[in-house]
Amino acid sequence: ERVFARLPVDPLFSWLGPLLRAGRKNKLSADDLLEMPTGDKTAVLLEEFLQMRKQGLSVGAAFIRQNASEFVGAGIFMMLWVSAQLLTPIVFRWLIEAVEDRYSGGTILWLAIGLFACTLTGGIANQLQLHFSFHVGQRLRSTTIALVFRKA
Repeated sequence: ERVFARLPVDPLFSWLGPLLRAGRKNKLSADDLLEMPTGDKTAVLLEEFLQMRKQGLSVGAAFIRQNASEFVGAGIFMMLWVSAQLLTPIVFRWLIEAVEDRYSGGTILWLAIGLFACTLTGGIANQLQLHFSFHVGQRLRSTTIALVFRKA
């Protein structure tokens, strides 16, 4: 199960509603929690990492290859966020100029909608980028801890 397949579920916390409803009615147990994605389980991560190391990859290269889709996701959403951050003041300036020059209401409305779209897109992209980055961090920590305990 790869990262983009879980995109609608993870960052929007849509899994949390049923869990809260169950917890309100009864005491929660481990059975109430959703199953961890197979690709995030420590045993699977460790096995993938060790296979890459057997292929001759360095530690860093193995970590990067193991988390490549998450890095791509974080990069895409970071580019969207940066684009929105760059575009927002430009659209805002156009909106101010349109109001000062008394452009038609339709032009001002479209610029206001554009400003809203830039702000909304930037906010969502920022949250998704952070989600992907934290997910990579969790996977790296899990693999590293497993390697340390395996060595001990």
